[in-house]
Amino acid sequence: MESTWTRTEYLFHAASELPVEERDAYLEKACADDSALLAGVKELLSHAGSDFDPRAAVIATAGDLLSQETDLSGQHLGPYRLKRVLARGGMGVVYLAERADEQFYKQVAIKLIGSPLVGEELPRRFREERQILARLEHAYIARLLDGGSTDQGLPYLVMEYVQGEALDSYCARHALGLNQRLALFQKVCAAVDYAHRQLVVHCDLKDSNIQVTPEGEPRLLDFGIATLMRRSDFGVEPRGPRRMTLRYSSPEQLRGQPLGTATDIYALGVILYGLLSGGPPFDIDEGDPEAYADAVLASDPPAVSVSARRHGLPHWRRLRGDLDAIAARALAKSPEDRYSTAAELSRDIGHHLALKPVTARADTWLYRSATFVRRNRFAAGLASLLLLSILASGGLLAVKSVELAQQRDRANEQRDRALAVTGFLTEMFELGSPYNTLGEEISVTQLLQMASAELDQDGRKTENDRELESHIHRVLGRVNFDLGAFEAARQHLRRSVALLRAAGKTDSERYLLSLLDLARPEDLLDHQDAVLALNTEALALSRRLYGDDHQHTLGTLNNLAQHHAEQGNLRRAEALHLAVYQKRLALFGASNHHTVETAYNLGRLYEQWGKAEQAEHYFDACLRAGQAGRGRRHIYTLRCEGALIDLQARTGRHRQVLASARAHLALMREVMGERHPDTLQAMHTLSLALQRNGRVAESEALLGRTLALRREVLGARHRDSRESAALLAVLRQHPPEGQGGGNSRLRAEHAPRPDR
Repeated sequence: MESTWTRTEYLFHAASELPVEERDAYLEKACADDSALLAGVKELLSHAGSDFDPRAAVIATAGDLLSQETDLSGQHLGPYRLKRVLARGGMGVVYLAERADEQFYKQVAIKLIGSPLVGEELPRRFREERQILARLEHAYIARLLDGGSTDQGLPYLVMEYVQGEALDSYCARHALGLNQRLALFQKVCAAVDYAHRQLVVHCDLKDSNIQVTPEGEPRLLDFGIATLMRRSDFGVEPRGPRRMTLRYSSPEQLRGQPLGTATDIYALGVILYGLLSGGPPFDIDEGDPEAYADAVLASDPPAVSVSARRHGLPHWRRLRGDLDAIAARALAKSPEDRYSTAAELSRDIGHHLALKPVTARADTWLYRSATFVRRNRFAAGLASLLLLSILASGGLLAVKSVELAQQRDRANEQRDRALAVTGFLTEMFELGSPYNTLGEEISVTQLLQMASAELDQDGRKTENDRELESHIHRVLGRVNFDLGAFEAARQHLRRSVALLRAAGKTDSERYLLSLLDLARPEDLLDHQDAVLALNTEALALSRRLYGDDHQHTLGTLNNLAQHHAEQGNLRRAEALHLAVYQKRLALFGASNHHTVETAYNLGRLYEQWGKAEQAEHYFDACLRAGQAGRGRRHIYTLRCEGALIDLQARTGRHRQVLASARAHLALMREVMGERHPDTLQAMHTLSLALQRNGRVAESEALLGRTLALRREVLGARHRDSRESAALLAVLRQHPPEGQGGGNSRLRAEHAPRPDR
């Protein structure tokens, strides 16, 4: 059997060799009475020009031509007999088939792909791609079993045959409740996340490609086939919306931009939106692709709860809040604003079902309190009753005994000090009022600078107020540190320590905390002698006040371990870190931020030591614990995520981490701002991943920005600034050759980064 597209391709090439005036006569004779064939060849010839790729044109029409082929039921493909057509689509036709060689009985689905694979490399490359897809062994993914090509060169794939029903139809026919739909969707997310971790992207996720078995288990079909078909050896990637399902197409698909895992996340968002609301995000006629694409690119869909209400669904009120935010994040226009992984999307749904805060919503105290109360209604009600009881009896307890007099005096002293601090902070923010700024906008950093000047001039520096002034300096120092203003933080914290020493308060917790706070900017500014002196003094004081197992003592030991790592005493640092980690695990649990911090430090230590496997173990542990304890947007979680991405970028997995490095940087900028050192490290990591992926110009531009900011924030002599400067110099002097990873010299000179 000679296929229609094979004849079309042959006649196109033959006619192309003839003078224009002779083509019509040749084609009239060659096509005989086949008017469809004649029209197809003439259509291809009409588009031929100086920049025309005839192979691309043939490929672009192959799916349409295949859909017009006669039914091949009853014929054989290798050991399989085609029984009947299951479906036809833009990429080809699917047949139900069975083994015909009597070795064993097995029904399969065979998909004839509507794209002619040409070239001498076809057999080898097609086998390689097929083997990659065949390794997708997951309970919710229909497996690719075999493949080949017909005598006419038409490729086919043999897949597991799934007897099921499309996801949306299954949910509607079985009248699944909201929680059941979400649980089923989480299984779909698990399958997508597994494939992404195997570096396979679907690019055509939709309800009809997710079949639900009679047992209620999903099976994802055609996973990776779209990725396979975009490879240059197999054909040209289809352009425009004609070969994609418009409803599930992401903005980058509609723009013809490069696709990746974020494309699948968007499609998952469309699927979730439909399961929750009963309709698509955009209620526009898909028969007009241009109008539909314009709507997707220019506007946002209504909240999923609003759409559900319009469709008359009774659960629409439950969608308000968390599920509105989750769906909106999955459907974000920019890939960087979506969930970075399908697992993260599923995790947010799990948190919603467990009445825990979700990362898609603003992490405010009020929101967390509301979710806690919903999750613990009985306990919250009981606590309220107890609080009322305590307040009602407070007057009796206050006069019960003379023994409480000293405690009351101390409480009054603390109250007066708190009121004084509150008064100062109130004055500080009044400095930013329009009456003082004359309408000009003022930043937090400028406000802190004005407050510092006010503190030096307002007469608080009397002997009786030294503790109060020390406390205010400590507050300003900590805020400046969190904003990345390390020199300002250092000055305030040094003043805080000096005032307590002058007041003779060096045997107090307040003094201990000021020592520990001061050690942080001293460390980041690379004043290692000061770091050692401060932590040595703090350790002795903490042991005297609290003993060996208190969090302050363990924190000081952690800082000393960091110092030893900075000085290259890695074995000493390892012993201290491991001891602190085990104690913090036992005392506080894995998800406590102190434990997460130690896991992060251990990862950095092993990275510095060159022990990548141990480093990745602790980075992964701290990431999972941080997400469980504080959520995705907390600084400890972000720091662990950044360290893991950085390690993977430096150990040869640059292709794998490029998308996650972009998403991580976007989130760091959103949460911490562009000038924070952790954000700058995320910029450096993305620069490295871009360079290793051959995107040299983009890498150099981002690295230049990173270096400029690091010099402004940390100074030119800081180790991070020197690291960026060295990488930029090597990149400019020895640009990578080709489009692979970075050159060996670059890898040798910049792996791995010292622990901070």
